[in-house]
Amino acid sequence: MKKNKLLKLTGIVLCLIMLCGVLVMTASAEDDNVITTVHIYGIDGPVPGKAPDFSGTTGSSAYCIIQDEHGVYWSSNDNSVKWNCDSYGTFVKGTYYKVKVYIEPEAGYEFPTNAADITAYFGGGKEKAWVYKDSNGYYVQQSFDKCGEILTVAISTAVPEVGAKPEFKSVWEGRYYSYGSISPEKEGVKWYDETEKKYLVSGTTECYFKAHHTYTVSYSIYAVDPCEFGNASAFINGKRAQLDQFNPIVVDVKYTFETGCDPEFVEGQFPTCGGTGHVGYYACSCGNWYWDASATEPITDKEEVVIPPTGAHSPSVVGAKASTCTVKGYTGDKVCLVCKTTIEKGKEIALKAHTTVKDAAVPATYKSKGKTEGAHCSVCKAVISKQTETPKLTLGKTKGLKVKSVKLASGTKTTLTLAWNKVDGAEKYEVYQQNGKKWTKVGATSKTTLTVKKLKANKSYKFRVRAVLSGEKPGAYGTLTAKTVPLKTTLTLKAGKKQLTASWKEIANITGYEVAYSTSKKFTKKTTKTVTVKKAKTKKATIKKLSKGKKYYVKVRAYKTVGKTKIYSAWSSVKNVKVK
Repeated sequence: MKKNKLLKLTGIVLCLIMLCGVLVMTASAEDDNVITTVHIYGIDGPVPGKAPDFSGTTGSSAYCIIQDEHGVYWSSNDNSVKWNCDSYGTFVKGTYYKVKVYIEPEAGYEFPTNAADITAYFGGGKEKAWVYKDSNGYYVQQSFDKCGEILTVAISTAVPEVGAKPEFKSVWEGRYYSYGSISPEKEGVKWYDETEKKYLVSGTTECYFKAHHTYTVSYSIYAVDPCEFGNASAFINGKRAQLDQFNPIVVDVKYTFETGCDPEFVEGQFPTCGGTGHVGYYACSCGNWYWDASATEPITDKEEVVIPPTGAHSPSVVGAKASTCTVKGYTGDKVCLVCKTTIEKGKEIALKAHTTVKDAAVPATYKSKGKTEGAHCSVCKAVISKQTETPKLTLGKTKGLKVKSVKLASGTKTTLTLAWNKVDGAEKYEVYQQNGKKWTKVGATSKTTLTVKKLKANKSYKFRVRAVLSGEKPGAYGTLTAKTVPLKTTLTLKAGKKQLTASWKEIANITGYEVAYSTSKKFTKKTTKTVTVKKAKTKKATIKKLSKGKKYYVKVRAYKTVGKTKIYSAWSSVKNVKVK
């Protein structure tokens, strides 16, 4: 029986290890760019006499509501009433309403092809919604109870765990809320210990959950005027709870929890030649024993953990000593740990060979010689392998040259920041620029980067860099060809009907232009879009399908394609225009 239990525990551990591996493999195989769960926050439910709420937000930066509140639409269930943020009325008591929120992914993300593969929630995951797709894109739809009538009270709270503190968290749903601040009630929440017949008072040392206790949580819920409770049902953590309705305004929601055992691990003990032992198990103060820490697998027969006496000595090796190259060793005597009887005498071990320890090599530098690797005996210090000298190093070629940054300063002046790999032993580096057939020194630095200034825009330059060490021959040159960015252009805007036209001055010897436009003067990622003009001779771009009466901020820059890399000019000054 005990052997089977040990095999069972071993099997569970192996299964958990395999399961963790599968979960890791599954997680790593997921596509992080595909959005499968959507959360909509901040849209209150219908309240009689109030205007609809269009101020929704999303629960992730991977997607957003189309054009902010313009992507939110309200209607009655029979579609006799349809509202958007530009045209709306007030909610009528007794009518059923629904809301549609159009969403779109941000750059680098996408929705599944099938809208049914998206799980959506309203109000922080408490209410599940539906996702559909029409000609305008994806939208999340949520239907509500009859306006003004509350039929469901849904509450989420932390399940009591032994040693944890209770949660006094307020409830706010738009149509109803919890309220109360007199001790022991906080935020309209009361926790009562049914076992000790007392309330748990927030902030006191006794305000925590104990093992084998029963607790009741109560919420005082108020309706938001002019809403009122109908024949309502109450749920806590998705399970039906007791609901006491004192009047049309306040209801009292109750739910009961029970805590279980909180066992501690008892280390296993080996049996001896005359005494019993036991396997490891978990014991609770109530007297119950378990095979697991979560107290889900009880030990019904406590004899299952007992290991009987071995009936034989428990030998252990005493006095063992390893031999060295100067002192003989000893195998040690076998002695019973229980009765201390010497079962078998040990034997002498012959002298050991030298214990070789490596003498680390000393790398040569540009100032001093080095040494090869050697070895000696760590016991008697005898030299086993002699170290020899190695010659000093010489400077190598400067490698890894690259343009670290390209910056437009002002007018036609530009700068190029060069960077290169460190050359061991170098004190400084000399940088030269090619002018015709000559090379002109433009700087010297002890760092591995240097900024060259007063260059012309949109022009290629050739540089070379070498390492220098006092009293030594300079290293070989490393070379690099780099190109400065195009000049900054000027921008002119013209507003049209739901469109705008951006014009700019042409810049010579470039590949194209990029036009960025946004409803935010800060050009935030969420509000900004970019149009690429791929023809260098084109001097204007018309952007259509804009919002009527909306102010847009615009800027433009040129770019030059060199190989597979785009080199950009600085952005033009930002200008704005209000679309007609």
